[in-house]
Amino acid sequence: MTFQSSFLIRCWMSSAPDANPVKSYYIQHVQSGAEFRCADLLEVNQWMTSRNHSYLAEMLAGSAAPDDTIQEDAQ
Repeated sequence: MTFQSSFLIRCWMSSAPDANPVKSYYIQHVQSGAEFRCADLLEVNQWMTSRNHSYLAEMLAGSAAPDDTIQEDAQ
């Protein structure tokens, strides 16, 4: 069985050379609604990986309500 997750990622960029936003990335896990803000792509990747593992564990334990849009592939 395969669980798929979707993420919404927003990035704020500035053309000013001295502009350095503190939290320039916003990520939302679509199925659970979990949100995260961070400053660099490494943090984005770590959070997405962590969220995927947590969501999979929740789904297997039956504590997360499955969304009708989740695709499951029997393998």
